[in-house]
Amino acid sequence: MNAQDYSSKEIDSLIQSGSRNFKVQGRYDKVIKWNIRFIEISKKQNYTEGEILGYINVGNALWIIGKYEESIEFLNIAETKSKKINNPFLRGKIYQEYAQTYNSMGLYHQALKNNTIALKYIKNIRDATRKRKVLSYMYGSRSVFLRNLNLPDSSLVYLYKSVKIRPKPVNLSNLADHYLYYAEERDLDSTAYYLKRAFSIVENDNATIYEKAVVNQVFGSYCSEIKDYETAIVHYNKALEFAKAINVPYVYINTYESLIGIYGILQNKKMELLYRQKHKVFNDSIHKLKNNAINASLNILLEQKEREHVSSHKRLYNILGLITFSLILILTVLFFRNRRKNELIVNRERENVLLKKKMNQAFDEVVKLAKNNDPAFTRKFQEVYLEFSEKLLKIKPALTPSEFTLCAYIWLNFSSKEIARYTFVTHKTVQVKKYRLRKKLSIPTHVDLYCFFKTLNDGN
Repeated sequence: MNAQDYSSKEIDSLIQSGSRNFKVQGRYDKVIKWNIRFIEISKKQNYTEGEILGYINVGNALWIIGKYEESIEFLNIAETKSKKINNPFLRGKIYQEYAQTYNSMGLYHQALKNNTIALKYIKNIRDATRKRKVLSYMYGSRSVFLRNLNLPDSSLVYLYKSVKIRPKPVNLSNLADHYLYYAEERDLDSTAYYLKRAFSIVENDNATIYEKAVVNQVFGSYCSEIKDYETAIVHYNKALEFAKAINVPYVYINTYESLIGIYGILQNKKMELLYRQKHKVFNDSIHKLKNNAINASLNILLEQKEREHVSSHKRLYNILGLITFSLILILTVLFFRNRRKNELIVNRERENVLLKKKMNQAFDEVVKLAKNNDPAFTRKFQEVYLEFSEKLLKIKPALTPSEFTLCAYIWLNFSSKEIARYTFVTHKTVQVKKYRLRKKLSIPTHVDLYCFFKTLNDGN
């Protein structure tokens, strides 16, 4: 069949069905080739919607396999072409894929902003069935962005919205993960329930390899938390096998971190070191890709603004547009620089305090007990740092022994990874415990826990 023989509906159908089939197989390289083929066919037939849909699907496949810079480039082409037509479905899809790409790059506020724009467009779709399907995807994504911004309660609302419309393995797994780590009280029964539902779907041949990777990863975390480490390792390795088939970066990173924690608990130094090395190599490469993508996204914005300025006949609009863009660019750069600067300031302050305290023999003794996870650690800490301990318990007498011990580790300037290593838990477990501690002590998310405890100790 020649390109001229395709109708617009046939092009749409072939683009989507072909993309879906290749995704199930985990062949994202073929997803890209398939869509590029139909982009060319759509161009020959002057079918702009087909071109845009193809560019969107390519952008989607690229961010999933970690090619963030290329994803932004294809989405930018789709966005430019979409301005010539009135299609809320395609406009919404473009901004949603922007959101997914930014989230993968760690730009969570930007992800949430683009997701909000996408939802506004999608709510204008007349086809109720299509609208519900897309909303389920967007609500599920929004829940992830909110969770990444330390807003688990809001995240849960959108997870339920997504699952209510269309239960999918990834969103069911995210619900299981919520009850395992982010709920006020851990609910293992709910975790097991949602994982069971997720597995019942992925056992279907129509589930994608990406979905299978996510479900196995979360199930591994569940097994780890109930201390069934052997089963956890089995499912983490399955997640890695699936991730390898489709090259999904974040599955690698999270699974490596979990395996490091488990082998640390099992005191298998050889395997722990192996996964630490794998994690470092992979994390360094992803960090480089993210930085390149951030620079590319800023360059695209700059080029867009420059084109707008050239076509403008009014100097005032030209200047205002340039100032507006410059402010956005400056604020974006300042945000990252200030965050890094604040981290450096906090780190320097911690280092200075640490150097002073190391001169104290009692401090060295307490640190040694902490590193050995000695049962006498908490008692000794309270003896040496009586004033801090009393002030902490005064503001929150209901602290449990384990919560107080975590406070002691933080006050001694141990990082989350160090606490995980010395207490034989996963890095993620420590992060969740910190989140719950922050909530119990009513400490705002922008306030560093170590700085809060130092201020408390100084009597301010």
